[in-house]
Amino acid sequence: MKKTGILASAIFLMGLPAMADMVVENCIIREAPPGTKMTAAYADLLFVNDEATQALRLPGAEELRLGFIPELSDRVETHQVKQVDGKMVMSQTGKVKLPNDKVKQLKPGDHHLMLMDLKKQPKAGETYEIEFWFSYTGEVTCLAEVKTSEEIMEIYK
Repeated sequence: MKKTGILASAIFLMGLPAMADMVVENCIIREAPPGTKMTAAYADLLFVNDEATQALRLPGAEELRLGFIPELSDRVETHQVKQVDGKMVMSQTGKVKLPNDKVKQLKPGDHHLMLMDLKKQPKAGETYEIEFWFSYTGEVTCLAEVKTSEEIMEIYK
C-alpha cells in the first residue's frame, strides 16, 4: 500500500512543470565587444501564482535554474552583482528565486545570465532563442534581440 502512495506522489510531481505558469518577456542579449568570449543576457520573468498554481501546493518558491542559448554558448550561468565592502562584485548564483505575481528582472547590476566561451560574437540587431529552465514550470523560450551597451543602458536607466 505504501509503495502505491509513493509511486502516485512521484507521478504527480513529475507532472508539475506542465501545470504552473511562467511568462518570459523582453529578452535581450548584450552585444559582445570585439575579442571577448563572454556577454550577458537579460529578461523579465513572471511566475503567475493563480488559484490553479496555489492548489498544487508547491514545496518552495519558483526558481530560475538555467538559461541555454545553443547558437552562442554551451555554458550559460546565472550571476548576480552585489555591493560588497563598497565595491560591486559579480558572482555565480546557481539559481534565482522568483517572487509570486511580480516581475523579476534579469538586468545589468543585478541578476542576469552570463554567456561564457562564446561560439561567435553576437551583433546588434541579430536575434537568438533563449531557453529558460525553471524548477516547476519547466522550459520556457523567448526570442532575444542583441542590443548595444548604450541601448541597454537606456532601457534599464
